[in-house]
Amino acid sequence: MPNPFHTGDFNPAAEFCPRDEEFKQLLNNTQMDLNTILLGMRQIGKTTLVKQFIRHIENENNRHCIYVNINASSTIDEFSELLLQEIVKEFREIKSNNIDLLINRSSPQLLLTVLESVDKLNKKILIVIDDFQQIINYPDKNFLQLFQNSIQKLKRINFIFCCSNEFALNELAGNETQTFFANSDLIQLNPIKTANYNMFIGWLFNNNGQSISEEAIDFILDWTRCHTHYTQSLCKRIYFNAHKEIELENVHDECGQILSENESSFYIYRNLLSPVQWILLKAIAKEEKVYHPTAKQFLSEHKIGTPANVQRALDALIQKEMVTASRDEKGRYYQVQDCFLSRWLEGID
Repeated sequence: MPNPFHTGDFNPAAEFCPRDEEFKQLLNNTQMDLNTILLGMRQIGKTTLVKQFIRHIENENNRHCIYVNINASSTIDEFSELLLQEIVKEFREIKSNNIDLLINRSSPQLLLTVLESVDKLNKKILIVIDDFQQIINYPDKNFLQLFQNSIQKLKRINFIFCCSNEFALNELAGNETQTFFANSDLIQLNPIKTANYNMFIGWLFNNNGQSISEEAIDFILDWTRCHTHYTQSLCKRIYFNAHKEIELENVHDECGQILSENESSFYIYRNLLSPVQWILLKAIAKEEKVYHPTAKQFLSEHKIGTPANVQRALDALIQKEMVTASRDEKGRYYQVQDCFLSRWLEGID
């Protein structure tokens, strides 16, 4: 039987643990013509959620949807080209509104002109821009203001901006001259709730010819922190390699194998980071969650250095997306983003 645990590119036929609350919020925002910022760490499930959402509203709400990932773009022109290509695909059949574009003429102004032209069509349109934080790296810093001024005029086009870097988002939103997010609703995409994921994993194993103990599922979710990518990856391996009845021992074996297979790649990070960054990364992994990275006790226990040095190292690790910042009932905390790397770092000196 095909492996029921899906990773990688979105597969419409795959089973996904439902995110009913976030899905409903996206639906409400779209129906109210609100733009949405979908914020969450990498590989937590943003792309899967928005692509599921696109399929739903295209079928149920008769709305045109355009999806574009701008992660590979490095300039405004490249951003414009990527989005124009998708607009042309969606509205290729329309001749009466003078949307006759040559992609090699792409430019920010042409993009904005086309958006305004498409907005005049008697159609409801949703544009999803994935990895939107990439615009922070563009040389020209005026594009955001230009883009903001343009989309404020649009009446039938709404946007979902997917961002995976809170540091970058704060930089975007923190500039007083850039009120880009003022009229957007923020949805924080957190890990799937443990109880929901527990039921889903058990059901998916049982529904595909394997049984798994509650103890094994609990360990999977704890070890992967309910982070979608790592949970799915581990379950995919377990399903592929295990027998009909899966126990905690089978899960332990697969976890050890994952860390062993990736060890050489993990050691490469040590050569790419400064000594302080590497020590801080290990310290955060061993603590799992760090609420006060410049506190005297934390610095002393892990022999890291001065608060100023640690703060610079922390900012660098966040920018490299090796450490992520999140919030819970205790406040803001820091965590190694790659769950498998974090588990490996816990076990080394």
